[in-house]
Amino acid sequence: MSDDATKADDVSRLIEGRYWYHTIDLPKEGGGRIVTPGEYDHRPYVARYGFPARLDGKSVIDVGPADGFFSFEFERRGAASVTAVDVPAYPDVPWHEVERFGQGVTRGVTRFEAAKKMLGSKVEHRDGSIYELTPEEFGTYDFVFCGSLLLHLTDPLLALQGLRRVAGDRVIIATAYYHEPLLSLYERLLGTAMRLRKKQTGVKFAALVHTEMDDTFWLPTKAGFIEMVERSGFRDVKLHTTFDLNRRDGRRGWPHGVIHARV
Repeated sequence: MSDDATKADDVSRLIEGRYWYHTIDLPKEGGGRIVTPGEYDHRPYVARYGFPARLDGKSVIDVGPADGFFSFEFERRGAASVTAVDVPAYPDVPWHEVERFGQGVTRGVTRFEAAKKMLGSKVEHRDGSIYELTPEEFGTYDFVFCGSLLLHLTDPLLALQGLRRVAGDRVIIATAYYHEPLLSLYERLLGTAMRLRKKQTGVKFAALVHTEMDDTFWLPTKAGFIEMVERSGFRDVKLHTTFDLNRRDGRRGWPHGVIHARV
């Protein structure tokens, strides 16, 4: 077998033999492409988020980037800089395997770093918690994105306040929401009752959930999601769209809402 063929086989084992959250189309050294076997394939859903077609000259922060699909997408759209912030991840791609196909590095890395290397990306990955985002430590950004993270957090309001601190202009936040028609009807009925009693405060809900996903905590209703973002200090808060984010294998995922806002 030729050296090129051996390297191609090594790339395939690196990608296909491990769990990937994101489905990412990557170039192989020497030509060709390989697609990571992500649990979620966001490529058919990208248009749902309402991202600007171009981000030329903009600084972008992607909070909770996982394997980096959206970070690399913002870079592809021309962002002047992209910073991906996430809690430290265990290096799950041993670089001795990567070295065998000529990447020239000597330590273990995350899936994000492996994809970045193969793409030749300049995205900066920084360890950090969404709760601890401050302009002093991380700066401020023209465009802030946080996707499918709030449901995994014990304190989503505190997290939203972290996003607000580093937001300089436009913000897009996506999360799973609790789609229960009876609960939404109850919200509307209570809101009507409050108005009739001349109360200014409405009622919005977030549910603490126990599901097959043990890393899922809070799921707001659509109205609750909007209220949470507004109370975190954002303005011009609008629910851009909703859609079912299904798994790549066809299993139904959580309904997702996408909010656009400004500071």
